[in-house]
Amino acid sequence: MGVIRGFFLVVVSALLFLSIFSAISFGILSASLNYDNVQNKSVSIAHDFLQKDGNLTSAISSNYPYIQIYCQNNSNYVFSAGGYTFNVSCANAMKGQNEFIDDGIKNLVHQIYYTSYSCNFLDCFKSNEIPVFLLSEHTHDFLGGKSRLFLLISFLLFVPLFLLTKKKENSSIILGIFLIIPSLLFMKLDLFFTSSNKMISQFLNLFFSQSFPIALGILIAGIVLLAFGIIFKIFNLGLSMSNWFSKIKEKQLENKKSEAKKATGKQVKKKK
Repeated sequence: MGVIRGFFLVVVSALLFLSIFSAISFGILSASLNYDNVQNKSVSIAHDFLQKDGNLTSAISSNYPYIQIYCQNNSNYVFSAGGYTFNVSCANAMKGQNEFIDDGIKNLVHQIYYTSYSCNFLDCFKSNEIPVFLLSEHTHDFLGGKSRLFLLISFLLFVPLFLLTKKKENSSIILGIFLIIPSLLFMKLDLFFTSSNKMISQFLNLFFSQSFPIALGILIAGIVLLAFGIIFKIFNLGLSMSNWFSKIKEKQLENKKSEAKKATGKQVKKKK
């Protein structure tokens, strides 16, 4: 029975770790792809792209004087580029060329993010040459759903883990370790994003921009569970030692009582 219990404990532990790791991964990706975060990060990435694309930059610069004239009597400037229609506020356009570009980028991000994609997540890669759908609410919801699914699986796997461990405090220690290991990895995830291509590094940082705060919270939770298990184990050890000393004292008292009985028995015999 001990070998069978040990085998199932190893299997359940491995599955639990993979499930926790998946839940954290999908949760970080989903949190990083919320609308405000995508919009803010995309503006800086797009600026770097525009600086590299000389044709696009020169086109905006050459047309900007006309845009200023147009915006003197209008509230919005509408133009098309790359298959998207931009509706830029003239109030921002009149502030300067950078503000005009920022407003255009935010407008583009809004269109991409809230576009309704009828394809499944994996099928969207086939139907889109450029996977812009990754920066969308569609992807955000998909990843959030996967995170919740693996969180539920992790909870269900913890139940047999708890039942299979002989000393129940060990289940808390194991769960704490399984939370600490991936949290430390995601806290140092930026070390793996040192790509020679700055654009790729920026996109990776966008997708994992919420890794540190989420990983920090999980790390704290893991440390608390680990400490709880260790303290409980120490408490049980102290309790068992206390019981051990109590048994020794009881034996000593029993020995003294037996010796006292023997002594009184000898005295009775002498009197007779």
